[in-house]
Amino acid sequence: MKSVLLIIIWTGFFLSSLFGQQYEVTVDSAFKARFDQVEGGWLCADASYSLHLPDGRTLWLYGDTFIGEKDYQGGILPGYHFIRNSAIVDQGGTLQTLYSGTPSSPKAFIPTGDSTWYWPEHGMVENDTIKLFMGRFKSVDRGTPGFNFGFVGIDVVWLSPENFGVIGSRHLGYTDSSGVRYGNQVLRHDGYAYIYGRKDENIEGVTFKMPHVARVEGNLSNPWQFYNGNEWVNDPAKSQRISDRAVTEQYAVFKRDKRFYLLTHEAFLGKNIYLVPGNAPEGRFNNLQQQVIYTTPETYNTYNTWIHPQFTDDGEYLLSYNVNGGFSDIVDNTNLYRPRFLRLDFTPDTATTLDKPSSGLEASVFPNPASAVVNIRVEEDHRCVAALYDNNGRLVAREKFTGSTSILVSGYPAGVYHLRLRADKQMHRQNIIIR
Repeated sequence: MKSVLLIIIWTGFFLSSLFGQQYEVTVDSAFKARFDQVEGGWLCADASYSLHLPDGRTLWLYGDTFIGEKDYQGGILPGYHFIRNSAIVDQGGTLQTLYSGTPSSPKAFIPTGDSTWYWPEHGMVENDTIKLFMGRFKSVDRGTPGFNFGFVGIDVVWLSPENFGVIGSRHLGYTDSSGVRYGNQVLRHDGYAYIYGRKDENIEGVTFKMPHVARVEGNLSNPWQFYNGNEWVNDPAKSQRISDRAVTEQYAVFKRDKRFYLLTHEAFLGKNIYLVPGNAPEGRFNNLQQQVIYTTPETYNTYNTWIHPQFTDDGEYLLSYNVNGGFSDIVDNTNLYRPRFLRLDFTPDTATTLDKPSSGLEASVFPNPASAVVNIRVEEDHRCVAALYDNNGRLVAREKFTGSTSILVSGYPAGVYHLRLRADKQMHRQNIIIR
């Protein structure tokens, strides 16, 4: 079958089409700025998993983390601490750091109790208990700075949802018997919890991480089933990969309408982010239909794309990926070790650039030019989402409103901006001059 691939790239803005499906990806700088005011000393980290809690809060889970204070230029002041994992409780945009130990001597959020350490995976809430998959690692001399560690195993750690204290743990034997590191994504569907993992597999002399999946009905402690490429079986050793697309340590699977999608960063610290469609939680996720939906612009390492469905806004999914500029550079600039956020839109406007005005939604936008605020009114009290992009296509402001709203623009650099309003399937786009 011959496929046609159309990719249109603009800085911070990516519109692509494959087999009739269009995707638009934009940079969400406004969500990234959410982490500028974390209380409790969190400065920067990687991993960027999130778990939506039943009470509406989000528990963000991070790996190696810097704790301390920043200087006015965004560098880290002397006296900082480096811990192996941390968490942030996000309650409506108010963010609080979680770790063990004390403020003067912080320790990992979830310690192992010995010389090994945990890096987080995903998890679930079950029977009023948070259950997290945690990868246990140890120091190994590989002769490569930044990669001198070795995998030990996967543990499931139980936390109290009230104070996030550890109340128990158990080792996950399925990983030992199958070689699959389970836990990078938990997806609930039709009464099952699907637990995704990855396994090192040698393909033509090169070791790739390949995606696998298990499922469990009811409690996580019930017997699991494993997909062998044709059916679900009870033997973990018979698990087979669910796609020929190599993945990274952190990848995601999510459902939209009647389809499932595998989302992953390019292997070996590549720049491309892939979306691979499938027809079931177990795939098969077809490489022939995979799509590069975004290429990261950073000149340093980017890795581990993930999705945060609880922050979906007007059909636009929130994605993240990690960046790492190197230890010494991070101390000078925490922005080199903070997650980047993107918005994935499955139903973009047919216009392929933001500077082409379109009008399907009647709206009044004033004043234009503006220097303090931009006022927006739509007819018939539509429930609407307003998104303001700078001239590089970066999302700088986002407002949900009904009828009317105002966007404060006094702090933005002068220039041409692009406003997009969406209500249901109607769209309005126009340029805004800020001076």
